[in-house]
Amino acid sequence: MQVLTSVSVPLACMALLAAAVYTDLTRRLIPNDLIVAGFIGALVYHLLAASSPSQGVALAMGGLLTGGVLLFFPYRRSWTGAGDVKLLAVLGAWLGPAAILRVFIGATLIGGVMAAVQLFRYRRPVRRLCCPDGVALSAPDLPYALAIGGGYLLFLAWGNLL
Repeated sequence: MQVLTSVSVPLACMALLAAAVYTDLTRRLIPNDLIVAGFIGALVYHLLAASSPSQGVALAMGGLLTGGVLLFFPYRRSWTGAGDVKLLAVLGAWLGPAAILRVFIGATLIGGVMAAVQLFRYRRPVRRLCCPDGVALSAPDLPYALAIGGGYLLFLAWGNLL
């Protein structure tokens, strides 16, 4: 059972993130169906893998809340979308509160690099730069699911350093 546990969570998270990145890149959204399926999977996994059902639910809910809170302020400032908040929350339900903090650090680093590339490419801020005449210029939004996926890969590779 230990081998199954050590492989099943990373595979489930990779499948969730691959689908989220694909839809974020192609449709600029992360479907709620994917989020709900990911959360149900995390909850069932933790109910079966934990030593007690209450411990499994507590770990999943703690990770869900931590992941959601981490992107809540950026969402309120319109720096990220609601799908990104829900994706990080569901990933937190799989990983738990401590691990999702490290994934968030990795995602923030990758998101910063993505924003810097975008800034260099368009020679203006990613969201909007208001011109003197009041016309707002906008560059394409960043698909932040890509940064979250990259943050998860950094966590898998160097989680103890994040």
